[in-house]
Amino acid sequence: MNRLALGTAQFGMRYGINNSSKESIGLNEIEEILNFSLEKKIDLLDTAMNYGDSEKKLGRFNLDKFKIVTKLPSLGGQSKNLEALLKKKINESLKNLNRSNLHALLLHNPEDLLGPNGDKLFNSINNFKNEGVISKIGLSIYSPSILDKLIPRYEFDLVQAPFNILDTRLLDSGWLERLDAIGIEIHARSVFLQGLLLIPSQEIPNEFKRWETLFRKIEKWSKEKKLSLLEACIHFTLKQKKIDKIILGIDSLSHLTEILKIDFKKNISGLPKISSTDESLINPSKWKIN
Repeated sequence: MNRLALGTAQFGMRYGINNSSKESIGLNEIEEILNFSLEKKIDLLDTAMNYGDSEKKLGRFNLDKFKIVTKLPSLGGQSKNLEALLKKKINESLKNLNRSNLHALLLHNPEDLLGPNGDKLFNSINNFKNEGVISKIGLSIYSPSILDKLIPRYEFDLVQAPFNILDTRLLDSGWLERLDAIGIEIHARSVFLQGLLLIPSQEIPNEFKRWETLFRKIEKWSKEKKLSLLEACIHFTLKQKKIDKIILGIDSLSHLTEILKIDFKKNISGLPKISSTDESLINPSKWKIN
């Protein structure tokens, strides 16, 4: 299970298209999820300063056995008080999490580094790394195209990117291979595409009906391999050995339990080529759901 990590967005807010709950996960269930994760050797938590009160909820528990990855929100055009603002954000995060250090700090909006204060921002974050407050500096990206501009310019330790049956841009662009070659840790998120890939094709929301052919192809492949949709999503990503961590976005303890019942050693051959580059489909921030 050491390639699996726990996504905690749902700890602080309602998250995911296939989530029937109207509320975030409660404290009692979070405690059960954390304990169960450790039992199953899942020891990395992925959160963000913008995930509602996820950090505060996590901070209610003993996280000593976990590595924590959080994300810095966009600091926009801040220039005069950039260092002070960054220090405030990181200290707030540490206080919320009840931690003295972080495994990694990722930029939730990497475009900030392309602005006039990019160097200043990166150097300020790097100072926290030099002080031992954070171990790794990284990026949370939506499209690998931004790596063309940022990787030659700064030294990163970690990149988190979407990767799933429909979104294989990290692989197709060559960046999965390149990041691995230069020793940058790779985390894959959106394995279920916020739950969309777990919905049977005949039940997908009307907003996605124009891609129904793709969903039917996924179902056809999963049935041929005798996999559930959930198993198909997990195994598809696991086959990419250069991905170090697969972040599981879950909405309940039962969801995590279901995932961990999968036969992870099952050998799946003949991966399908069903991917899309249409951001209206593969980028949830562009979804227009009524």
